[in-house]
Amino acid sequence: PRWGNAQLTVDNDLRNAGLWLMRDGNESESFTQSSTCGIFTTGHGTLYTYARSGNALQRTDSSTGQTIEVARHVTGLTCTASGDSVAVTLNVMQGSVSASATYTVTMRVNE
Repeated sequence: PRWGNAQLTVDNDLRNAGLWLMRDGNESESFTQSSTCGIFTTGHGTLYTYARSGNALQRTDSSTGQTIEVARHVTGLTCTASGDSVAVTLNVMQGSVSASATYTVTMRVNE
């Protein structure tokens, strides 16, 4: 049973992070890399900042000032911008169960 709980935790972290990244990225026009991940900027001025803090991937919304944890068991994070897309690779681990996922987030094309 413990392996099952750990697997559910790992899967949930990856799924939740992916949902937030896709949501914010699809709404954004640009991405600025930082040492901890980066900032998505929308056309209406809202900034969504993603940063690793300890073992958590945090997301801060500039319009509300709210910071939430989108993944809690992070062991590795890389964010790389290329044109109108961002590749985010997230590694998570709970107990002896680990997994990773790479999300290719495509931003809005502003014409």
